[in-house]
Amino acid sequence: MYGTFDKLTVISLDQQGHERTCNYWYLVQNQHGPHTAFEKREHLLAWLERLGLTLEGELPPHGTHGWLTVTGAYRAKSHLSYDEFFALEGDRTRTLSNGRYTLGIITRDEDGLRTLHTLNPNCRDRPEFDHAESRALVG
Repeated sequence: MYGTFDKLTVISLDQQGHERTCNYWYLVQNQHGPHTAFEKREHLLAWLERLGLTLEGELPPHGTHGWLTVTGAYRAKSHLSYDEFFALEGDRTRTLSNGRYTLGIITRDEDGLRTLHTLNPNCRDRPEFDHAESRALVG
């Protein structure tokens, strides 16, 4: 599976919006549909940085509703081959895939975009990390 995400937006939530989520304060949308979410501002900003993305403006103060366009794009690729995946050279990170935190490898493509690689959820020996610990580390 391979996809490019180039129409991303970030919504910061006020208290009322936050109460309708699973403790998230920041929602990321792709083409106005759900993409990912974060509890903490620093986790959102770190995710954007890892993928070479920026916000068109400043995030509003915590607890204030706002909407921002994300500048840039990234790709995601899911691998079925362990050899192909582990041969990749790039930045290793924890990433959420199919409801589990697993190993991701971020590479830079020839066109300048970054690709977030993961092993397909059907790979039985896919590395996974503790959910609570990972959520505290990366959101």
